[in-house]
Amino acid sequence: AFLALPDLVNVSIPRGITTVESGAISSCDNLVSIHLSDTVTSYASQASYNSQADNLSTLTVDPKNPVYHSSGNCIVQTQTKTLVQGCKTSKIPTDGSITAIGTGAFTGVKNLTAIAIPEGVTAIGSYPFSYCLDLVSVSLPSTLQTVGEKAFNATGLTDITFPSSVTTIGRYCLDQCKSLKTVTILNPNAEIYPRDSTFYGNVTIYGYPGSTAAAYAKEYGKTFVALDPHTCTFDQKVSTDKYLSAPASCTAPAKYFYSCTCGEKGTKTFTHGKALPHTYDDACDTSCNVCNATRTAPHSYTDEWKNDELVHWHECSCGVKTNEAPHEWDDGATTDAGTVVYRCTVCNAQRVESIVTPPEVTEPTIPSEPAPTEPAPTEPVSTAPAPTEPSTPESKNPSLLWLLPLLLVILLLLILIIFLLKRKKEKA
Repeated sequence: AFLALPDLVNVSIPRGITTVESGAISSCDNLVSIHLSDTVTSYASQASYNSQADNLSTLTVDPKNPVYHSSGNCIVQTQTKTLVQGCKTSKIPTDGSITAIGTGAFTGVKNLTAIAIPEGVTAIGSYPFSYCLDLVSVSLPSTLQTVGEKAFNATGLTDITFPSSVTTIGRYCLDQCKSLKTVTILNPNAEIYPRDSTFYGNVTIYGYPGSTAAAYAKEYGKTFVALDPHTCTFDQKVSTDKYLSAPASCTAPAKYFYSCTCGEKGTKTFTHGKALPHTYDDACDTSCNVCNATRTAPHSYTDEWKNDELVHWHECSCGVKTNEAPHEWDDGATTDAGTVVYRCTVCNAQRVESIVTPPEVTEPTIPSEPAPTEPAPTEPVSTAPAPTEPSTPESKNPSLLWLLPLLLVILLLLILIIFLLKRKKEKA
């Protein structure tokens, strides 16, 4: 798509693009950087055997990308731990995030003079260092198992040692390496691709008597030098998963078995690294969840107030409260919306109340007086005095009538008392 564009300097694959195929931006002589957005989920190395991209030095990936990440100026497929593409400034990560060097990862990279494949890498794919003409030194790890087709084809290597862990050496692995002088193969049973060009020219092969290396040299007319029969000496400290005895914990660092230069694992162990941090539920937890180690961890309260409808307080990150107290409301401020907003003078919390308007009182309506009407004619009234009836006590003063029964009762009581006193005297 962008093959051999001399003016292309910086490439940023934008959001929305999901796939970048092999060769899409290769052979661009002045290319300096490549950046992948978070939507790129399929990416092939843009290195090329005929590339003149001497300036490519920066490889980055958006941190939100779910498939790839960048580390040490390398593009890495995160889940498979495969280094997809490198450049002349790449430093292959040694933190265990790389277990494979992918197809064409460094193909044609100029000014790459030496490469150290870190411990933990188990596979080197097809032509990852092919046509790295300036590459004169390579170090392979004791964990390496397979070396792919044309892995170091057309490089400037003069010698290489395949450790005893290597089980497969692929086709044309060191073809066209015109400076190659020696190849050492420490695994007596390593599978070597049966072609004369697997190792270029009249190279000298070092291996053990009766090994596949010896058979290969005889088959293709290479010079063979037998190594002394090997006696393992377990004095190597190689801290990789292959030799792990016990993982690190919060009470002790990791333990590894001593190993031999041939890759064999011994029985004695050594410690490497540091113990892991203790694990606590939160910043205020005082007991480790793993080993029950204790610590002093006072609460750390924030300066910011927290509140609810009734109270405010300061809170620790673990949820413990302090300085809890009721709100202290101000006099409130009336708003245009018909509410009153009260603020706590301590924590600035708000309380909103609606203004209640009393119902209107209306005056009762007074019915209007009827219009005066003409009086009806009346009969002549006699002016003679009316006859008067004889007066009675009732008519004179009706309110004195209730006194008569009361006086009668009093009189009867007096008579009864006099009678009783007289009888008592007679008996005496």
